[in-house]
Amino acid sequence: MSLDDHYLQPLLAPRSIALVGASERRGTAGEMMVRQLSQVGFPGEVYPVNPRYEEVLGLRCYPSLSELPTAVDVAALNLAAHRIEAAFNEALDAGTKAFVIFDPCMPEGDTSPTLVERLRAIAREAGVAICGGNGMGYSNFDARCSVGMWAQPEHPPGTVALIAHSGSVFMISHGDVPTYYNLAVSAGQELGTSMDEYMDYALEMPTTRCIALFAETIRNPDGFQAALAKAREQRVPVVVCKIGRSEAGARQAFSHTGAISGDNDAFDAVIDHYGALKVDTLDELFGTASLLASPRKPPTDGFALFADSGGLGGSAADRAAAFGVDFCPLTEKTREGLKAQMPLSTPSNPFDGFMLVTPDFLERYRAAHDVVLSDPNIGLYAVNVGNDDRYDMDFMHGKTALEAFAETDKPMLIVGYPGFSQKKLMAACYAAQVPLIIAMDHALVAVRCFLEYHRRLDEQHEVPPDADAGVVTRWKTALSKTLVLDEQQSLALFADFGVPVIESRRVERAEELVAAAQSVTFPVALKTAAEGVGHKSDVDGVVLNLDDESALHAAYEELSARLGAPALVSAMAQPGVEIALGMFRDAAAGPVVVVGPGGTLVEYFDDRVFAIPPFDAGTAKRLLARLKFSRMLEGVRGEPAADLDSLAQALADFSVLCAELSDDIAEIDINPLIAGPGGVVAVDGLVASTSSAGPIN
Repeated sequence: MSLDDHYLQPLLAPRSIALVGASERRGTAGEMMVRQLSQVGFPGEVYPVNPRYEEVLGLRCYPSLSELPTAVDVAALNLAAHRIEAAFNEALDAGTKAFVIFDPCMPEGDTSPTLVERLRAIAREAGVAICGGNGMGYSNFDARCSVGMWAQPEHPPGTVALIAHSGSVFMISHGDVPTYYNLAVSAGQELGTSMDEYMDYALEMPTTRCIALFAETIRNPDGFQAALAKAREQRVPVVVCKIGRSEAGARQAFSHTGAISGDNDAFDAVIDHYGALKVDTLDELFGTASLLASPRKPPTDGFALFADSGGLGGSAADRAAAFGVDFCPLTEKTREGLKAQMPLSTPSNPFDGFMLVTPDFLERYRAAHDVVLSDPNIGLYAVNVGNDDRYDMDFMHGKTALEAFAETDKPMLIVGYPGFSQKKLMAACYAAQVPLIIAMDHALVAVRCFLEYHRRLDEQHEVPPDADAGVVTRWKTALSKTLVLDEQQSLALFADFGVPVIESRRVERAEELVAAAQSVTFPVALKTAAEGVGHKSDVDGVVLNLDDESALHAAYEELSARLGAPALVSAMAQPGVEIALGMFRDAAAGPVVVVGPGGTLVEYFDDRVFAIPPFDAGTAKRLLARLKFSRMLEGVRGEPAADLDSLAQALADFSVLCAELSDDIAEIDINPLIAGPGGVVAVDGLVASTSSAGPIN
């Protein structure tokens, strides 16, 4: 789809706009939305609408939408809630194609269905786009079109597309922040247009190099994942700041725009699956988007920092670990070159550019930058500068960093001091197309995201093979007829999809014990198979290492007396690391795979990773590497290492199961899956179908 043919073109790049509620009164929302279009140089037709005026800011004003000389692309409704529905319907009758609504659309005495629900239904039936309500409008800098309820200050066009549910975030983006946008949207309640649709439009804009999202919820999960997939295909990075991650934040998101926050672990899994980046704060969002918009690709993932303060350089070294950033080693040639330019400094990374203010100090700074940039270990270079508008720009060494940027093909960023007035530096960085990030912590987050994005950009992923169609059909039928698969049924399901399982036999009475044990060979484990018992260890329903018939009979007698006759006689698994493997369904994300420590390790580690299925064995290895307890898989205190290849393949096969039966399974629990030097084996598991009354307990 080309930009000219995009279904949001009438909304975001209109040829004509009606401004309902336009005003001559200076400083009102009605006056500012007219003045704003004039300030940005909107090239299309503007029609103020208000029966009180014949003219607004030199433009003829019309008494109503029905009296306009022509149908308009978009109507901005600067009206109170009780007047919006009538104006909306009048505009539709006049042929209006899109709308911007500022009000939250919650009139007093509203009835069911509410005004919000009615507007959504009307928009859906009419096929029109709506920006808002409860929003501040949008600015399309490429189209010189800004439709909003306040006159925004001049802001140079850029390469970041910002889509925010919060109107205040939209307004902040137009302030003195060194992040420059080609498109900024205050999506608000998304009455007729959701975040993914704005993303799709931004991906058709040739100037978009990065998409920044401030999200309260995801109202169209399928569309959101499709937009993320499109961004990944086009190699446009997406960075997300999502609120509602805490209980209090989720309540605030609900009260603000009617958003209901989904499961945050599932959301993170979706973001990770499509190679998007997640940050925690607005400052991190703006700074990371600026750096990700850089068109330069790092030749390596080595990072170096040049600081003009020993204290700030030392602080950066201390803080880097908290943000997952490593400083790469400098070559001997680089250290010698830095020492030659700045004899008083200690060549290291981060590097403190300490020197006396001699007549040639700026030339020495410039030469030092060239020395660092020539180091083959370094792929990304940051320069921390204390430029302040109170001083001559030519005196500050930020200028030397910008000169160095012009002579290298490596990506760079400038890190400014918080609290300084830096408009001159912002302007210089914008002119040189060098990202500027204020404050070291925000810069370190941006560096981590930038390097992670480029590290993953060229990762090779194998397409997991399709499961056997007959196996899938058989288990779909079985799951449709039951609420919960018991342990033996669950293990049979896992085995059919390639996950190794422990051998076991079901018994109903004592006379069957010996034959069952002989078929799996001693020593054996005895486990209750009583109906309704999910986690057997919670009811002391497992007895391990039974070496002979006598011990087996004694254990069965005690177990059956407490929990009932049905039991499983299982082979004993070889020693190894216990892993918990599972799946749950999220309303927004669909099936989500969970991997973490299993067995008794669950009590000692709050350590899990989440992923969207299906995935290959290489992805499974990367997931395992992110677990804190992954070192145990490598062998500790003399224990042999687990067979990571077999473990990764088992996880990949399990993910195929989850994807193929995602409509039929609500939850899966494998605990433990034991990983040892000889391979892996699932020892226990339960599966709840989508027809079950609730989760496994």
